[in-house]
Amino acid sequence: MDYKNNVIIIEGEEYYLRKKKLEEIVSTLLPDSFSDFNYLKLDGKRVSLREILSSWEELPFGAPRRVVHVENFEKVKVKSSDKKVYEMFLSAVKSGNIKKSFLILECESFDKRAAFNKEIARSAEIFSFKKVREWEFPQKIVEYANSKGYLIDRDGVDFIASSFSDLMTLYSELDKLFAYKKEDKKITLNDIKEVLFPAKEYTFFDIQDALIEKNLQKALRVGTALIEGGTSFASISGFLESTFKKSYTLAFEEKPSNLSYYQRKLLSLAGIYKKEGIERALILIYKVLSLSRKGTLPETVYITYLFAFLQRIADRGK
Repeated sequence: MDYKNNVIIIEGEEYYLRKKKLEEIVSTLLPDSFSDFNYLKLDGKRVSLREILSSWEELPFGAPRRVVHVENFEKVKVKSSDKKVYEMFLSAVKSGNIKKSFLILECESFDKRAAFNKEIARSAEIFSFKKVREWEFPQKIVEYANSKGYLIDRDGVDFIASSFSDLMTLYSELDKLFAYKKEDKKITLNDIKEVLFPAKEYTFFDIQDALIEKNLQKALRVGTALIEGGTSFASISGFLESTFKKSYTLAFEEKPSNLSYYQRKLLSLAGIYKKEGIERALILIYKVLSLSRKGTLPETVYITYLFAFLQRIADRGK
């Protein structure tokens, strides 16, 4: 595979997709038998531009190609005193004279406005991966399952999409599910709960049910159990924020007609809190989370405070 001047930029907030592209490129460029000798990984936090250039200029061992991978490239410090190295590096990038070594620059954000980066970008292949948003998760789940030959029912897709907040964890959990199901290609909500949440007495969705039931004691019991089991208050807050936002969108913006089981629950939540109540709940969640990050009290104190005031907001929504 040919890449412009043997320089590749992999950038973007979506960590999983960056790593998948990196794996794809490296496996294409390097034969398995020589990959250990010809793949060098450097950390931009710990290396200089001089070291990167020197490593890139090295010849491969027993193979036609070599790969130098610099992660956290945005952390590489280019000092004014390194003007000569700066010029040599850009010259190597622009000329394409380093024929047998490929340079992969990986970072979360490659700022093309910076003069140095702009020059590199002009002479490189660029792969960008934006953060996958929560509303895109259901489609990603369906596509990933289909690629592996599995079919997940709609309630199962909604449940998984609401249970994980990043693509890396999401796909990892799906792989566990597929390994368990093996030849049985149809996956239901019960399969998911049995395989992915077997040892949990409670899940985030028990909090959602408690809010819908307006059962403060149940919400406190579930929240306390989750925190004592190792779940952070920040994770619970994140789930609540996401849940209220989804219920708001569903009830007051999208208003779909063909609802899944979990969408019906979100509508129930919106019916209890109403439009104004959801807005107040989101402000409350943000404020209590901020307090928890600055404070020194046990997280169970913040969960008690949060649920008590959510109950008040729900009561006012009658």
